[in-house]
Amino acid sequence: MRIEIKYMIAILVITGYGIQINAQGLFDVAGNNIDNSGNQKVEINGYGRGSLYIGEKNGRAELSSGYLETALRLKFLPDHSVALFSEARLRSGYEYGSSLFKPSLRELYADIDIGKLDLRIGHQIIAWGRADGINPTDNITPRNYFVRSPEPDDIRLGNYLFRGRYQVNENTRLEGIWVPFSRQSIYRFDLFEMPDYVRFRSGSNTVWESSGNLGLKLEFLFHGVDGSVSWFSGFDPQPGIGIDHLGIGMTDRLTIDLAAKAFRQNMIGTDFATVAGNFGIRGEAGLRIPEADYQDEIFTPATDIRYTLGIDRSIGNFNIMIQYFGQWVPSFKKMTEVILFQQSGGIPLPEPLSYSHIPVIIGEQIKGFNRIIFGQTHRASHTIALRPSVDLMFNTLKIDLFAMYNISTEELTILPRITYSVTDYWSISLGGQFLDGPDNSLNDMAGPLFNGGFLEVRRSF
Repeated sequence: MRIEIKYMIAILVITGYGIQINAQGLFDVAGNNIDNSGNQKVEINGYGRGSLYIGEKNGRAELSSGYLETALRLKFLPDHSVALFSEARLRSGYEYGSSLFKPSLRELYADIDIGKLDLRIGHQIIAWGRADGINPTDNITPRNYFVRSPEPDDIRLGNYLFRGRYQVNENTRLEGIWVPFSRQSIYRFDLFEMPDYVRFRSGSNTVWESSGNLGLKLEFLFHGVDGSVSWFSGFDPQPGIGIDHLGIGMTDRLTIDLAAKAFRQNMIGTDFATVAGNFGIRGEAGLRIPEADYQDEIFTPATDIRYTLGIDRSIGNFNIMIQYFGQWVPSFKKMTEVILFQQSGGIPLPEPLSYSHIPVIIGEQIKGFNRIIFGQTHRASHTIALRPSVDLMFNTLKIDLFAMYNISTEELTILPRITYSVTDYWSISLGGQFLDGPDNSLNDMAGPLFNGGFLEVRRSF
């Protein structure tokens, strides 16, 4: 689908104006309801936005995604001890070569305050860990890594779960989470350029199991420093890739059907946040122990330790965050070169060839691909992230940049963005996304799909 960019920008502006009219009308009605609610309180807000993503194909600029989205958030407080919250979204447009019409319920939950005990029940998004950006212990919330949005938090998906927080004393809090059935993060590897004999099957990303996922956290809250220790047992929201079907008939050509496969793990973690002078410091570490051995289950990672340390500083309207992320694999073994997914590559077959060799060879290739996904291509890997931002023109213009470089794999990610607030409710954003890495790295495979720029017009209410 090729659409002239200048015409799409005109459409975006016109439809953005339509969003403003509809959103304002809804806000007016909501305001009347709030005024007549007596002791009960209703809060309504949301936004409408139009977004364009421009990529490159065969040397020409091409529309990779264009959509309109509206979101409505409702908060109802029937009394001082209960709060109900919901957020619904509707997105319509064009994405990844096909039309898009997607209503979604992002969150729907109830908060209940019972003295020292706070309960939250329902479909919700939980941030587990204090670090910014990269969170080694964040095992509760799945993500949709292929959603197109300028907002980083939009990749997060909700889970139906029960969360309880008990204030033991002024400085200690105990938190528990139970997820009856967990959702996996969404992969769209079917969008990558692959050989004809490799196919990725998409199915339900919900995992049903009677025991579900369990998490416990003991938090320590002191003046100047907060910290916690945590334990998690359940499915990692980031699944591996397994073989769904392997066709190696005598006459038919080779076919490999792959699908996301969930694995169970135990995680022991810790985090802290403190202030040293004018610097904010956050740290987090987690020991991940999969229940199955990665040598037996090709979609399971090896046991590893992941850790991060971040420092941020604000000087007037300028802010900068620097973060280090490390990963260590104690049982690391040199991996097989992954060439299965290369368009021009072939599977290395021994001679003389036996059909019994093929599943083993392909299994080693899939195992290597999973090590790329899980960041386990090196015994120790090191990543540096940088996020500077500045507010200008009386805080109406914001310029920010996120850059991340994996020293071990030589992969680079750059996300620049400029946002101008036309009014208190209107904003325009320009930005881009650039992924680069060596051949057969994750950034090398994802770059052609994501690299490019975007324009967004947004109206909040």
